Amino acid sequence: MVDFFQGLGFVRSGADYFQVALKDLGISLDAAEEVVAYSGGGIGDCGGGPFRMLIGDETLASIAATTLKAWLLLLPALSTAQWFQRTIQAQRMLGSAHPPSRTGGYEG
Repeated sequence: MVDFFQGLGFVRSGADYFQVALKDLGISLDAAEEVVAYSGGGIGDCGGGPFRMLIGDETLASIAATTLKAWLLLLPALSTAQWFQRTIQAQRMLGSAHPPSRTGGYEG
């Protein structure tokens, strides 16, 4: 899809114009193909480089990296669930005729 978009004539001419305008200002842009290293074959594929360094076994390192990624994805989900629960409790308290006091029930 990106290649199709970049291949359109007006996109190419707009990019060329933008690049010339920046070059006149003294700013040079590198093409992505010149500065990007594509992932794969153990480079940038999130196969667990630090885990491979610590554990040594590539399969076990990939499992450890995947487990850590799953845990890191679970943390925002838990936080979202907690805030959803708080929102429901706050909504219930807004409709309550006798909201709980901060004195713990002691009216002294």
